[in-house]
Amino acid sequence: MSYDRYAAICCPLHYETIMNRGACVQMVTASWFSGCVYGSIHAAGTFSVRFCGSNIVHQFFCDVPSLLTLACSGQKTLEYAFII
Repeated sequence: MSYDRYAAICCPLHYETIMNRGACVQMVTASWFSGCVYGSIHAAGTFSVRFCGSNIVHQFFCDVPSLLTLACSGQKTLEYAFII
């Protein structure tokens, strides 16, 4: 979407040739693929963490940072590496 806006503002006369159907399909495919890969790695890292102590999450939503507070100390580093 940002490239679309860039092409529309900076190259308005060449917009139709830059943003053709093939370019849009390639950008959408790359976006979906990278999002699915990152989500899969993130989910696998979260589910491979071992938890120590209490299993009560003191939050309404069970987000990744709140799950990492329950994890054992050595298990958090891999998931933090995925986040970074």
